[in-house]
Amino acid sequence: MNLIVISEPELIVGKGTRNNALNEILTYYLEHNQSVTYFSSSDQLQEFNVDGVEYFSLSNYSKQKRIVFKEFFSIRKRFKEILAKYKDAHVQFRLPSLYSMQIYLIVKNLIPKKQLSFYIAGDWQESLKFNYPEKLYLSKILPVLQNKIIQNHLCVFTGKTLLNKNVKRVERGFAFYSTTHANKDVPETITDKSEKLGICFIGRIEKLKNFNFFIELAKSEKISRKYSFHLLGDGPETTHVKDTLIKCGITNLTLHGHVNDRVTFDEIISNSKYFVLPSYTEGTSKTLPEMMCRSTIPIAFNGVGSNNDILQHNNGFLSDVDDLDAVINFINEVDMDNEKYFQILQAGNKYAKENAIEKQLKTMFEFLYAKVKG
Repeated sequence: MNLIVISEPELIVGKGTRNNALNEILTYYLEHNQSVTYFSSSDQLQEFNVDGVEYFSLSNYSKQKRIVFKEFFSIRKRFKEILAKYKDAHVQFRLPSLYSMQIYLIVKNLIPKKQLSFYIAGDWQESLKFNYPEKLYLSKILPVLQNKIIQNHLCVFTGKTLLNKNVKRVERGFAFYSTTHANKDVPETITDKSEKLGICFIGRIEKLKNFNFFIELAKSEKISRKYSFHLLGDGPETTHVKDTLIKCGITNLTLHGHVNDRVTFDEIISNSKYFVLPSYTEGTSKTLPEMMCRSTIPIAFNGVGSNNDILQHNNGFLSDVDDLDAVINFINEVDMDNEKYFQILQAGNKYAKENAIEKQLKTMFEFLYAKVKG
């Protein structure tokens, strides 16, 4: 099949999108499709190729300029050109996204239903509620509109929790466990990090990611003197984090920002014994299995997204939401119990081997193209 993907992350000429994980995923899509074309936005209309993936900007959408309906006719024209080139293309809209939703409404009558699907990457209602508490109307209006759009369509959901929430709404649904780690990324043997004294957080610095929990962990006297803390990411709350670190006199937490350099990223993770994911809402966190590949123990919250599906194999730790003491006690227990430490690492390595991106994408595309093949 030829695959067209429409999603929000803007284009960066010569690199793909601003989302490095999405760039990797699109490249892996090529192994299951004759061609992969990605539509999004950029400052100027662009067309370019990176690693075999075609990138096209449909509009000038940005975080500061969110409404693109005024470009209705130019968007339809550019979209028609690609559909004429790939007449049998399967078209996948990645949601939740105000951008993708607008593009769908503009071009929906150009796409036969049998060639259309949606990829639902998270719970929009929950994320809007946490990120925009002063605009609660958004968490009521936008998710309802999205629900109407995906109704009676083919949908891929990031994990069983999201699938179960929507299973009666869609024509057919599939629980997908997103990751960017491949078979080659999983080492045959685990790495002993017993003496490593780093704890890391990787993610966008926004309210729903609950970065304050990580800061509180760094402040705790029970582990603050032993460990250094590394926050990798940026976002709308970056200034707030910087101010908090200064105000509280926190010197054991380094705010690295978004780390593009792979050598720097690898060095930080190689020195991190634990990874903390304190998000209040998630679809499927790619970072959980990716940390298992690197012999870093993942810690996340019970009942959030697909955390329970991923961390039910003694391959990490699930605490109640915001239970700081439970996380600290777990870290101290593992630090004092070498047998338990290595059991968790082995279980994590096993999970990563069994759930690499090759297997996940194979099952997803078998689901998406089942009608085509049958």
